[in-house]
Amino acid sequence: MNKKHQLNVVQFFILLIAVNCLLLQKGFSQETATQPADEKTTNWALQFKITNNFNLSSFQGSTISLDRALSKNRSFRFGVSLNGKIANFEPDDDRDITNSSLLFGFSSQYIAKLERNNKITPFLGIGPTIQFDYSKVENNPQGSGTTQRITDSWGVGLSGVIGMEYSLNNSISLLAEYGIGLSYSRQKDTTKRKVSVFGENDFDLTTEHEKRTTYNLSSSAVKFGLSIAF
Repeated sequence: MNKKHQLNVVQFFILLIAVNCLLLQKGFSQETATQPADEKTTNWALQFKITNNFNLSSFQGSTISLDRALSKNRSFRFGVSLNGKIANFEPDDDRDITNSSLLFGFSSQYIAKLERNNKITPFLGIGPTIQFDYSKVENNPQGSGTTQRITDSWGVGLSGVIGMEYSLNNSISLLAEYGIGLSYSRQKDTTKRKVSVFGENDFDLTTEHEKRTTYNLSSSAVKFGLSIAF
C-alpha cells in the first residue's frame, strides 16, 4: 500500500470522528434548548457486562464504562481501556528477561433512544474508537549482548450499536445489544540485536523492521449489561 493511500485512509477516519463530534455537540445544544427545565437530567451511569454465572465486568472498555445522559432520550457513552506492566524474569540459564507493555483504548457512541414502550426502550448509537499498543521484550544473556523485540501499533475506527434497555427503576436498568465495528490499524515489529565485546562497548549488530496494515469489519454477538445511574 502506498503512502498516499494510507494518508487518505487516516484522513477519512479523522473526518468521521469530526462529524461524530459535531453531531454530538448539535444534539446536546438542541436537547438543552428544547427540553423543559423539569425534565433535564445530568445523570451519569456506570455500566457493567453480565458474563457467565452472572459475573460483572466492564461493559465497554476493560477499565471503565460510563454513560453521560445529555437529555431524557440522548446520551454519550464511552469506555476506557488502560493496561500496563513491567515484569522481570531470571531463568536458570543465566538470562535476564524483561517484559514491558502498555495499552490504551477509547471507544464511544452517541446514543439515541427511541420511543419508550412501557419499560423497554430501543436505542441506536455510533461513534469513534482509538487504540494504542506498545510491548517490548528484552533478552539479556549474561556477557553476550541483548536482543530486543518491540511491537507498537495504533488504530482508529467507527463502532455502531443497536439494542434494548429495560428499566427496573429510575436508577437501574438492564441492557442487551449487538455491535458492529470498522477499523484501520498499523503495526510495526522491530528486532534489535546488540553484541557486547568482553562485556563492554555494546554496538548494534542488526535491526529488522516489519510493518502491517489491517482493515477490519467485525460484528459482536449480543451482550447483556447492567446500568446503574448516579
